[in-house]
Amino acid sequence: MRVEVVKTVSNSIDRVWALVSDFGSPDKVDPEIKTLSAQGEGVGAVREIALPEGASATELCVVCDPETFTLAYTILPPRASCTPEELCIHGAVEVGRARQNRG
Repeated sequence: MRVEVVKTVSNSIDRVWALVSDFGSPDKVDPEIKTLSAQGEGVGAVREIALPEGASATELCVVCDPETFTLAYTILPPRASCTPEELCIHGAVEVGRARQNRG
């Protein structure tokens, strides 16, 4: 199953990318999400977030590309250890296309 959410914002692509690509602070984009912990930056960064109604998730950044304005992450299973083959839920954020609306 694939779920796609598209939001249009009236701001520069650089400003939107600055917010979206700050993997350790997803609450800047969605105030319902609270960061519990974050380690590292860019690809390989891990964050634990609290979701509404008490749920939580641990996410691993797998793509952070400022040239294509793409951020992708995987939600890790709630187990102490797992292999890459066990990673099951993926998310991605794509800000604009090419270098439109810069400035």
